[in-house]
Amino acid sequence: MAPSSAVVSTLRHVTDTKLSKLALLQKTSATEQKTLLEELQKESDLAEHVRLLCEQVKKTTPAPHGWVRNIERFIDQSKHDPSVTPAMLENWRSELLQTLSWQSKRHEYTALFGKLVTEWIENPNETQLQSSESDSDDSETTFEPIGREEMHQQRNQWEEYAFSTKTTDRDAINKYLDGLFLNANKSKRTKKTPLEQMRDSLSSWYKDSSPVINGEGTVKSCIKAVLKSDLFAGAKRQALEDLVHQPSVLAEIADVLNSDLASVEQWQWNPSPVALAMRRQVNGKYRVYMDEEIYQAILLQYIGITFAVSLKLVFSQFFRSGAWTQTPHKSMSRRDVLRREHFLGAETGRKANSVREKRRNDLKDRYFLTQLPSTFSEGNRDYGDSESDSEDTDNAERSETPLQMKQKILNLVTTENLISQQIYGKFTVLQTDFKWFGPAMPHTTLLAVLEYFRVPPKWLNFFTKFITPSVFFAQDGKQAEGKTRTRGIPMAHTLSDALGESLMFCLDFAVNQRTRGGTLYRFHDDLWYWGVSESCETAWKAIVEFRKVMGMELNEEKTGTVTITRGTSKPTPTPAGLPKGQVRWGFLILDSASGRWLMDQAQIEEHIAELKRQLSACRSVFAYVQAFNAYVNRFMLNNFGWPAQCLGRTHIDMCIATIEQIQKELFGPGETIATHLRKTINERFRITGLPDAFFYFPEKLGGLNVANPMISLLLKRKIAPEEPADLVKDAFEDDEDEYETAKQLFEDGRVQSSSAMAQRAVDVDEDFMSLEEFTGFREERSEGLGRKYEELQKHLQGDGITISKEITGMPATREIPTSDPNYWQRMWILELYGHEVLKSCGDLQIGERKLLPLGLLDLMKSEKVRWQG
Repeated sequence: MAPSSAVVSTLRHVTDTKLSKLALLQKTSATEQKTLLEELQKESDLAEHVRLLCEQVKKTTPAPHGWVRNIERFIDQSKHDPSVTPAMLENWRSELLQTLSWQSKRHEYTALFGKLVTEWIENPNETQLQSSESDSDDSETTFEPIGREEMHQQRNQWEEYAFSTKTTDRDAINKYLDGLFLNANKSKRTKKTPLEQMRDSLSSWYKDSSPVINGEGTVKSCIKAVLKSDLFAGAKRQALEDLVHQPSVLAEIADVLNSDLASVEQWQWNPSPVALAMRRQVNGKYRVYMDEEIYQAILLQYIGITFAVSLKLVFSQFFRSGAWTQTPHKSMSRRDVLRREHFLGAETGRKANSVREKRRNDLKDRYFLTQLPSTFSEGNRDYGDSESDSEDTDNAERSETPLQMKQKILNLVTTENLISQQIYGKFTVLQTDFKWFGPAMPHTTLLAVLEYFRVPPKWLNFFTKFITPSVFFAQDGKQAEGKTRTRGIPMAHTLSDALGESLMFCLDFAVNQRTRGGTLYRFHDDLWYWGVSESCETAWKAIVEFRKVMGMELNEEKTGTVTITRGTSKPTPTPAGLPKGQVRWGFLILDSASGRWLMDQAQIEEHIAELKRQLSACRSVFAYVQAFNAYVNRFMLNNFGWPAQCLGRTHIDMCIATIEQIQKELFGPGETIATHLRKTINERFRITGLPDAFFYFPEKLGGLNVANPMISLLLKRKIAPEEPADLVKDAFEDDEDEYETAKQLFEDGRVQSSSAMAQRAVDVDEDFMSLEEFTGFREERSEGLGRKYEELQKHLQGDGITISKEITGMPATREIPTSDPNYWQRMWILELYGHEVLKSCGDLQIGERKLLPLGLLDLMKSEKVRWQG
C-alpha cells in the first residue's frame, strides 16, 4: 500500500506548503512581470529598460546576482562613456528577459511535478487500495484484478501439498545417509570421522541452554532482515520500519525475547491460526506468506539466523575436512607430474591461477550453501524472485545478492561451455529443480535428516511446531477455520532456509561422491551440472536416487539437457541416460546448434501482454513510471542476462532488438514512453510542450526519472567481444609460446636437475615433451587459461562518452560522483537531453529543487512495487 503514517502526514503537509508557496510565487511573478511590461512600454530609454529588468531579476531569481550588479554598473558607465554601445545594452536586455523566462519555465515544471506527486498519493493502484482497505461490495472501483484465475489455481495446488501428509521411509533415509556419510574420506590428522565431527557440533547446539540477545542492536538487525525478506506488506511493514528508530522499545523487546528464548520448549504459534496472504510476483508466480505477529517474526528470525550461521559453519568444516572429493574430470597422474618435473623443472604442485583452482575457490567462497548467511549481520538471503525491486543492472560488482548469484551462474555455465568446447570438443549441461520445493517438502524427511545429524530433541520439537502451524487464508475472512500444515516449510523465514539447506546439503555431497569430484552448482533448489556427458549421467542418477529416497518430485518443465558439439551447426542429440528438455535461464534458451543463448520469444510475448495489463492498471503518471522501470529496466533486463565478456556482442544486439520489440508493442512504431506520458499529461493537466528531459532527468533535477534500458546496453556494446571464444584461443596461443620457451630452456640445459624419480619417468635421451603433452592438462596447469576463465565471467562495465563543456560545467553534472555505478548512464542522459534544457531553463535544473516534494516522493518510492492480480 502507499505508506501511511505520521511521517507521511508530515511530509504531505510540507509538500502542500511548498506547492502553496510556489503558487504564490507564480502569481506574484505574473503580476510583477505585467507591471514591468507596462513600465517598459512607457520608457523609451534602452538603458532604463535594462535597469528595470535588472531589478526584476534580482527580485525573482535565486542568488548570486553578481553578474546583474555588474550590468547595473555598466549602465552607469553608459551615461558618460559612449564605449558602452547600444548593441551591448540590447544584448544585456535580451539576456535578462531570457533569465526571467527561464525562471517562469522552472516554476511551471515544478508545479507540474508537484501535481504529479499529489496525483500518485490521491490515486493509488488497486493493490494499494486492497492493502489499506478491506474489500467491500459497494466499492466505487470497477477494476477487476488481473490473474484471479491463476491465483486460485496456484492456491489449490499449494493447498494440495500443504495439507496432504506425505510419509517417507525413515529407515530408508538413514540407510541412504549411512551409505553417503559413513564412507566419506577421513583426514589422517583427526581421530574422528567427518560425520562424527559434524554430529558432535550439531548435537551440542544450545542443547542445555538458549541463545541470548545482546541488546537493541541485535533486535534491529532482526527487524531489518524481516523487512528484507518481504514477509510483510502494508501496515505491518510500515510498523517495522518505524520500530527500527525507537531504541527504548527495541531494548524492551530484547528483554522479552530473552525470556521466551529461555523457555523455548513452551513456544507455540500465537495467535493461532495464522493468516495467509497471496502476493503476485512480477514473474507471474504467487507466493503464500504468513501474516504472523511482528513479535513472532522477530523471534523466529533470531532463532533462524542463529541456527543458519551455525549450520553453515558446521557444513563448511565438513567441506574442508577431506570428505569432499576434489578430483576433476581429467587430472594428472603421478607419472605425468614426474615427467613435467624432468622437462620443466621443479614446478609448484598447484597453479594458483589455473582453472581448476579457481573452480575450487569459487565453490568454497561463492556457491557452497549460498542460501545460508555466514554471519549474523548478513541477515537472510531471499530467493531472488523479486527482481523488479533489485537495484539497476549495472550494480554487478557489489556484495553478492541472490540476483547477482543468478547472473554469475549464467556467466559460469557460458564460460565453461566456451572452454570445454575448445578443449574437449563437446559440452553437456543438465538442469532441473524440485517441484514446489518449499510447500511440498515432506516433514518426515526433513526431521529424519536433522535427527540423523543429531540436532538436539529440544530443537527438533521446536522445528516441528514451526513447520506445522494452523493457518487460514485471509481472503476467506476471519471466521475461516484453521487447518494444520502437514507438509512444507513457511515462506520468507531464515529458519526455513536453514532447514531446507540441511536437506539439500545431502544432495550436494551425494552428487560429489557419485561423480568422484563433480560439483552440483545449486541456488536454492535450482540445480545445474555440466561437463562430459558420462559425468552428467552419473550426476542425474544421483539426483533421481535422492528424489526417490526423500520423497520429492522434480519439475519436468524445468528439467532438460543440452549437448553442444564444436564445429557443427546441427543440434547434438541428448545422450540416452539424460533427461530431454530445454535448458533455460531467465528469458534465455541454450541452443544446441549454435552453442549460444537465444531469446525465448514466447516468454517475451507473454510478458509484454502482462506488462500492458499492469500499466493499464496504473492510476497516476508516477505509478506508471514506477511500474515501467521495475518491469522493463529491472525485471526484464535482469532476465535477459547482464552483458558479460562470455556472452559477447551478439547477446547485447539480441537484447537491443528485444527492447525495440517491447517499445513498439507497448507504444506503437516510432513511439516511446515519453510520447505516451506527454499525451497523458496533456489530457489530465492540459500542459503541452514538455521537453524530453522532463521525463528522463532524475527527480532531484525535476524530472520523472524514466529509465531508458537502451542506454545501459549501448554503453557496453562497443567493448563486448564479437567472438568470446577468441579469448580462449588467445590463451591457447600463449600456452604455445610458453611451450617454445620451455623447450628452448630444456635444450640449452638450463632446466634445474630433477629428482631421481622424475628421471626414471622418462626414457634415456628422450627429446623434450610434445606440445600435445605440454598442453594436455590445461585446466590444471595453464595459468593463462585461468586468467581468461576469470575474464570471461566478468560483467561489462561500459565505455564512456564524450561530454560537452556546456554540460560538464553545470552544477548538476558535478554532483554525480564518478564512483556511481550508473555514472555513464546518468551522463548519457544529461548529454542527450541537457542541451534542450539549457535553452529553455538556462540550467540542467528543470524544477526549483527547494520547492520539489522530494521527501514525499522518496517515501512513496520506498514501498515495493505491488503487482496487480
